[in-house]
Amino acid sequence: MKDGEGFRGGSGGADRSGSVGALFGELESARCVLDAAATAAGTASAAVAVGRGPGALGLAADREVLAVADLVEGLARRVAGLQVRLAGEVEARQIAERRGERSTVCLLRDRLRISAGDAKRRLDVAAAVTAGSSLTGQPIPPVCPQVAEALSGGLIGVDAAHVLAEKLSVIREKSVTAQSDVLDGRTADEVAVQAEEHLLEQALSYDSGFVARCGARWVAFLDPDGSPPSDIETRLEHGLWFGAPRRNGLVPFKGAMSQLQHETLLSAAGPATSPRHANGKDAGCDVATSGKPVRDDDRDADERTYQHKLLDGLIACCATALKAGAVTSGRANASIMVTIDYDTLYAKTSGHGLLAHSGPVSVSTVRQLACDAALIPVVLGGTGQILDTGLSRRLFTPAQRRAIIARDHGCIMPGCTAPASWCATHHIDFHSEGGPTSTDNGALLCEHHHGVIHRGEWTVTMRDGIPWVIPPAWIDPNRTPRRNHFHDPPGPHKRE
Repeated sequence: MKDGEGFRGGSGGADRSGSVGALFGELESARCVLDAAATAAGTASAAVAVGRGPGALGLAADREVLAVADLVEGLARRVAGLQVRLAGEVEARQIAERRGERSTVCLLRDRLRISAGDAKRRLDVAAAVTAGSSLTGQPIPPVCPQVAEALSGGLIGVDAAHVLAEKLSVIREKSVTAQSDVLDGRTADEVAVQAEEHLLEQALSYDSGFVARCGARWVAFLDPDGSPPSDIETRLEHGLWFGAPRRNGLVPFKGAMSQLQHETLLSAAGPATSPRHANGKDAGCDVATSGKPVRDDDRDADERTYQHKLLDGLIACCATALKAGAVTSGRANASIMVTIDYDTLYAKTSGHGLLAHSGPVSVSTVRQLACDAALIPVVLGGTGQILDTGLSRRLFTPAQRRAIIARDHGCIMPGCTAPASWCATHHIDFHSEGGPTSTDNGALLCEHHHGVIHRGEWTVTMRDGIPWVIPPAWIDPNRTPRRNHFHDPPGPHKRE
């Protein structure tokens, strides 16, 4: 049977032979999965709850409800994979064109009563995960073979697959034009394969939003300079504009800045947005060494948005500088944390450093910053561990915290994107239980996850000088140690 002939015979019917027939077979077998899986999950109450509707869920224990929720989600992902394959089949057969529809998106929207956005998302994913054949009949593997396997196996959903396909497309493009020292002796294809493997690993554990942010870091690593603005764009867009005061007393403004200027602003004003500070009163201060903890009543009383807090923090920094007489005609040095390899900084080669807020940055920008900045060396081992000796004091010194930031970059809890400025320095072996105040016993944790660790379900352990987090058994029965790779500089280097 040639492509398309199964849909030419009648209106409303479909030939079940060939590849589409196989899809029908998969869908029919999938209908039996839920009942069998629910029965295997535990007691009969879980199976009864699924079979009789939401009202019967009260018969099941918490453990059973969670187990069945996992199974239903897996089944939904399997069905979503079939939806993607069918959308790709409709596109390949050009059914929309032969039936007078404007596009396959319109056909899927009208036939399946889904939004045009959902239809386009399915087609985009299908283009990345569907195998094809050449004009000579030779098979062509999917563009994203690992993503295709995970989607067809029900390990990821369409949202995650779409994010992966979108980010990997940009990564492949950037890896072709990336400089040789960035590729570290690997070909563009090898980098693309490693990127797919790494991002898929994140998709198997975290939501698609987190995967998108990890993908953006890969793109920034491969192209740290981005597309430099032209002189005309710089003159027209770079700057700050104030509008006329409104009747409500607010003055609107907008602007655009360089990456280094953005890092300076967030380093100075960003602590005001941290949950560790009440009402932004400590804006511009080092959150590791100053500021009072937020009381519950303070947190509840502060209803400002993130944007409001950031503006208040910026104004507080300006007010503090004015009071201290620090505003002069000269340039004030910014306190910015940037991590970069010693040889990369001083050798006349290209490369990248890692800013606390903005991520990968070109070595040329780091060298510019280093012209009037104090350079604080932190000696790291081959696998990134800090080489130092323990101290017995209760609080971590600023030097110790800087060293820990150079290693962790942010909260170590897997899936957390909180920067270092939002984090406390946690004693892995509690100080109250005799744990030393040393970099080998310290790790960065945001306020929320600091409390999670102290509640005892999650634990932190050091392996070769690197902090790993062990989840509770109700999340991972095997309690396999995990690392938060979000803060790592992405690229073709060894990962645990």
